[in-house]
Amino acid sequence: MTHRSLLRFPLSLLILGGVAALGPGCGGNGSDGGGNAAGIDVELTGEPTVTYDAQRGRTVVVAQLTARRSDGVPLSPAEVDVTMEVDGAAVDNESILQESSQVLSSSLHYHLVLDASGSMLQHDPPAFAPMKEAAQGSVQEGIDLWADRLGTFSWDVTWFNDVLFHRQGEWQPSDILSIEDPPLDAGTKLYAAVESATEAMTAAYQAGTAAGPRDRHVMVVLSDGADNLSGFDNAQQAPPTVGSTPTGARYERFGWTATTLGDAVAAITAHPNLTVHVLAMGSSFSAADLDNLRALSAAGNGQLLENPSSGEIDALFTRVTKEFTTIQTQGAAIPQQSGDHDFTLVVNGTTFRGEGRTSFSYRAGPDAQVLP
Repeated sequence: MTHRSLLRFPLSLLILGGVAALGPGCGGNGSDGGGNAAGIDVELTGEPTVTYDAQRGRTVVVAQLTARRSDGVPLSPAEVDVTMEVDGAAVDNESILQESSQVLSSSLHYHLVLDASGSMLQHDPPAFAPMKEAAQGSVQEGIDLWADRLGTFSWDVTWFNDVLFHRQGEWQPSDILSIEDPPLDAGTKLYAAVESATEAMTAAYQAGTAAGPRDRHVMVVLSDGADNLSGFDNAQQAPPTVGSTPTGARYERFGWTATTLGDAVAAITAHPNLTVHVLAMGSSFSAADLDNLRALSAAGNGQLLENPSSGEIDALFTRVTKEFTTIQTQGAAIPQQSGDHDFTLVVNGTTFRGEGRTSFSYRAGPDAQVLP
């Protein structure tokens, strides 16, 4: 599968049928079930970079990719082998950039937006504690993964009901578990929470957090019901106050001005490099509710994942965590001083038979650039 057009956003995701539902169909080994080779969808995750090293006479090409099974589930680096071609010929080993090269470094800023409405305690089984456990696990996975990668992993958390709560100071991933249960009658100020969290992520980006050409900002929003309180302005009624969880983790509690779905979408699209994934947990969503959640994920070029079972929140987080843990960065410093060329990333399955590829054109030499 060859793609000539470049992607505007950091994660371009295949969403089949609009809503991706998690269930038994998410399994598989990448084959067509009959032992035949399966295709692999290869996506450029963000725009490649092309620069010229004048001292060494080399054009440096770097691209990020996500490889997916036919059902849209990302494949891990252990499941695929990636090679590079220029004008149809394999890139020689001397030109391939090693994993230790700073040129291949990338950072991630990760922000969780978690539903702390009363309904999260009323599922069978209750969903609030499992949500916190799955959220902690996703943060820990990011920390562990970046321990062996160049670049940095940073994270933040906002939770919401009638008011909003935002982490303050240093937290450990385990502090997420100490977020206290909400009142049973607590509402859902979802759009306000998304707008607030997006503003915090924009401020972090402007301050230099994960603001490089291969860095990413990723927001994961989980809710078990439709927004019912964002239209209520309680910014004056609930001025900012500082509290702490039972483990001593500090947070700010505050109200928010009246917020619409359009306000939240506008905040997302104003961020220069934000992907938003929305997890719809439970069975209370109407078609209109899902359309609203889809609008949030679409604004951030992300996924809307739905699962009606409160006992499978970990499956939702596992699926969405793959969206940022499976991205690979590949590059080469090619002895080229001029000319227009085609660069191809070729992906072959290592645990199954399958192949996919994506290509783009670039100009080598002092005028190095990606071509339309």
